[in-house]
Amino acid sequence: MASWYLVWTFVLRLGVVAFAVYLAYYFLFQGHVDFTIQVRKGQVLCKGKIALAQQQSVAAFLLDEMCLQGPVKILGRRNQGRISLAFRGRLSPGEQQRIRNFFATTRA
Repeated sequence: MASWYLVWTFVLRLGVVAFAVYLAYYFLFQGHVDFTIQVRKGQVLCKGKIALAQQQSVAAFLLDEMCLQGPVKILGRRNQGRISLAFRGRLSPGEQQRIRNFFATTRA
């Protein structure tokens, strides 16, 4: 019985440590996101600090020029006048670069 107790406490401690590492990773490396753009089923949903006028141009670019349909999420952060983007979903490196170029030229 004592060996099961030791195993259970070890597993519990390991779970607590894993959760703490996950939280540290999330807050240190994910950081603050200024805006989020989701493309799903041919619709674009913008949240956060992105102007309404820019939302229309972003939606037109992603749906009409990029022809995105599938589930894609774009996370944006402004840092010293520059925008850094992170992508979730199926996007090729070329598509990601086109989106970065769009944001660099339009100042969304």
